[in-house]
Amino acid sequence: LSHIRNLDIFLRNAKDALRDGGVIIALEYIGPAYFQWTEQEISIADMLYKAFNNHSDLSANSDQQSANISALSNERSGETAVSSDIVIPLLQKLFDSVAVKYFGGPLYDLILNKILRRVDQENEKDVMLIKTIMQCEQILIGKGILENHYAMIIGKKRVTHIE
Repeated sequence: LSHIRNLDIFLRNAKDALRDGGVIIALEYIGPAYFQWTEQEISIADMLYKAFNNHSDLSANSDQQSANISALSNERSGETAVSSDIVIPLLQKLFDSVAVKYFGGPLYDLILNKILRRVDQENEKDVMLIKTIMQCEQILIGKGILENHYAMIIGKKRVTHIE
């Protein structure tokens, strides 16, 4: 949803397409608009990326070995993403909010999607490294150091009363 130009029109059309009580489920990026990560987020991701990139199982791709997150984070800077201040309130305006579940922070964007293609799912060490990154992210989110950048939003179409 964060990449749709006319989000209001799109959601109104989705609402019209649903029956009364119909459900919309959105897995949505709600992080900073235009993927503008903080220096702290980049610093944490850079430290973890360097540590894991030196691991022999994940460093097979030599063109990425010396790269750091600061350089890699610029890859997405030109992409557009509507601010999270717009997405959730618009969904809540048009639908009854059934649930909003926040999950995942900047480490997905800054680290995981850069190394996942090099992970061998059969290799126990690779799997443990990925789990460790995800656990680190959840701990840092829980401590308020990082913020969630994704949400699952479930909305229900309001019942229209015909008079």
